[in-house]
Amino acid sequence: QSYAAGTEVTLENGVLVLNADGSYTFTPNENWNGNVPVITYTTNTGITATLTIEVTPVDDVSVLVNDSNTVAEDTVATGNVLDNDGDVDSDLSVVSFEVNGQTYPAGTEVTLENGVLELNADGSYTFTPNENWNGQVPVITYTTNTGITATLTIEVTPVADGAPTVIINTDTNDDGFISNEELNGATEINVTIGLDNTGAQAGDTLIVNGIEIVLTQEDIDTGSVNLNLPAPGEGEEIEVVAVVVDSNGNTTPEGSDSAIIDTTPPVITVDAPALTNDTTPTITGTTDAPVGSTVTLIIIDSEGNEQTITTIVNPDGTYEVDVIDPLAEGSYTVVAEVTDPAGNSATDSDDGIVDVTSSAPTVEFSGMGSDGIFNSDEIGTDGTVTATVTLATGTQVGDTLIVTDGNGNTLFNGPVTQDMLDNGFDVEVP
Repeated sequence: QSYAAGTEVTLENGVLVLNADGSYTFTPNENWNGNVPVITYTTNTGITATLTIEVTPVDDVSVLVNDSNTVAEDTVATGNVLDNDGDVDSDLSVVSFEVNGQTYPAGTEVTLENGVLELNADGSYTFTPNENWNGQVPVITYTTNTGITATLTIEVTPVADGAPTVIINTDTNDDGFISNEELNGATEINVTIGLDNTGAQAGDTLIVNGIEIVLTQEDIDTGSVNLNLPAPGEGEEIEVVAVVVDSNGNTTPEGSDSAIIDTTPPVITVDAPALTNDTTPTITGTTDAPVGSTVTLIIIDSEGNEQTITTIVNPDGTYEVDVIDPLAEGSYTVVAEVTDPAGNSATDSDDGIVDVTSSAPTVEFSGMGSDGIFNSDEIGTDGTVTATVTLATGTQVGDTLIVTDGNGNTLFNGPVTQDMLDNGFDVEVP
């Protein structure tokens, strides 16, 4: 293709300008080398000639960019230092690397103070930090096959390890109270500190309520530490707080547990009717257990039949409940039990008698001779004789006493009094 002198022509590998005065320029594309197509020029006299241009190759310098990588504690750092490097004339590779002043061939696994480093010929690398270590890895300087160097910087950032777990073993049901049964007369509280998820290592320090314990490998393998702490006084709370401090001074979050010492049992009384003809009597009682607490009653009758019933404590500290299954006639026993929020229990018992058989009262006349017949001298001036009524066992105040004569006439009809039970009852019989 022909162009007028002075025209700027873009070729495949550069830009050509040939001016009317014969001057010319050819600007090759970056990093290109080779023969420019032959240029044939024509003068104003119609004569032609050629211009041949050759671009010879030169060895371009490799372009390397320093690398950096930041990973979290306990995470392996990986990457490739050659990903952002280039050389137009060569395929780059790593031939060696230097760290801490010492040079190693590519592919060497180097154990550093805080981890293991490997940098391969293809530029790939790994740094595996020691468990729970964080900080700056010594700068790594790598050299390529073109003799150019660059650096790799790796930083391991700290992460918050988990808190130790705290379990107060003496609080066996983990209800926040240590009862009399749980304490069992001991003067110390047993505690287990769990180390899982804390990142703890042998040599780290476990601090429990200010007590420092240097962890052993056995502790790490077991995953926990068991210890005893002094028990506080009655009604006081024990709070157990634990942390782990590693060799770098890093401290885990706190783990804690607490419980209140409550070894005082509640007080309970039970009242079963001493004598009743009701086979499902009402059982009553009192307690200082909290309102709403459950009172359990076990009733055993004269035939050994056992039944369990429950009721709750009223706001005034009383409770009452009716026996559900009828009791056999005879003696019976009631055992009442209540447990406070701490797990302390108290019991009380009472006995009673169920008597559903009616016993007749006895009658005895006063002033009658041995012959069993009243004569005129033995009968009173009012024409009556005195009869003393003795009430039968089982008669209670409030029962109704009815006394009639031989002809069916009512001599008395009224409630039984305590005096009648104690001394009998005299009635005049006409």
